[in-house]
Amino acid sequence: MPTIAAFHGIVIYMYWAEHGIAHLHAIKGDHEATFEIATGALMEGEMPSRARKMIQGWIALRRDALVENWRRGRNGLPFERIAGPDNA
Repeated sequence: MPTIAAFHGIVIYMYWAEHGIAHLHAIKGDHEATFEIATGALMEGEMPSRARKMIQGWIALRRDALVENWRRGRNGLPFERIAGPDNA
């Protein structure tokens, strides 16, 4: 799985060949969820409340880079790493 970010025990990844709404996947411990990039909404899966809020805040902070990564993936290009919420 192509990891694009990791912070506070949360791993964020995307897949190159996925279609549909721009989204990302997040794993924290035994929990896994999918989030919409445009809104930060939880699409499917489960995530502890604190981690969910952290992921949604990070999506809002890094939305432009996430959209660009989605575009790259759809064009068969490698993803770029994206800084966590505590990094510039």
